[in-house]
Amino acid sequence: MYSFSDELRLTGYVGGYYIDMWIDSTKFDTGDIYGRYRYLSQESFIDLKGKNYNNEVLVLEEFWNEDHTGTFYLDIMEDSLIGWWKNEKEAYDVNLYYKSGELDLLEVQSLEDMNFNCSDDISGTYKIGQYYVDSYFATNENLYYDLGFNGGTAIFKETENGDLEFKIVMSMGQPVHLAQAEGVAMKKGDTYRYYHVELEGYEGCEIIFTFDNKKVHAISNNVQSCLFGVNASIDHTLYKINDGFKDFLDDIK
Repeated sequence: MYSFSDELRLTGYVGGYYIDMWIDSTKFDTGDIYGRYRYLSQESFIDLKGKNYNNEVLVLEEFWNEDHTGTFYLDIMEDSLIGWWKNEKEAYDVNLYYKSGELDLLEVQSLEDMNFNCSDDISGTYKIGQYYVDSYFATNENLYYDLGFNGGTAIFKETENGDLEFKIVMSMGQPVHLAQAEGVAMKKGDTYRYYHVELEGYEGCEIIFTFDNKKVHAISNNVQSCLFGVNASIDHTLYKINDGFKDFLDDIK
């Protein structure tokens, strides 16, 4: 038996089919989210579990009798969730509106929240970016709907002599272009400078990092020598989100 007293309730449609959806719980620190929905013509529920990505996108997988039967990709708007539902054979547009309950139930820890809880040490994990529902390559024949991300992650670790080991990856645009670099940046006053000659006959790739207030400002010069993707750049300000060093590839999204 389900109780509907404290949940967030939404109503709307998947394709031409009207549904009610309930969000039962969200884990603030991880973004994990649990819920269920039913078609208005049915009494039985389909279970949902997934993740809220930085209060920008919900990715919810649905399960019927423990079998995975589809996935929602939903942009979080001010008063609605808009996006797509798909399985292996078909896809439908989705439009859901908040009907009752507390919107706070949907919220998860933001980059700003994570930044606030970090130390002032330079070493750690930094991030910036925005999530979106990626339907760039979707057609009636190619049901490509996925979680999209513009932004990136950097990891820094101070060495014993005061220099800085780093790795940074930025992802931009559709189709996706990457800007990435790793190495050791040498301390120069209040900045850290990385310089590497990749192509003979060209100036080296130069990247300068400046830190303040638990943020890092990255600036690149001679970018043709850095071999970045055409539409990609690492010239961004990233916010510290963790004092440790999680697996880097898992942090890109």
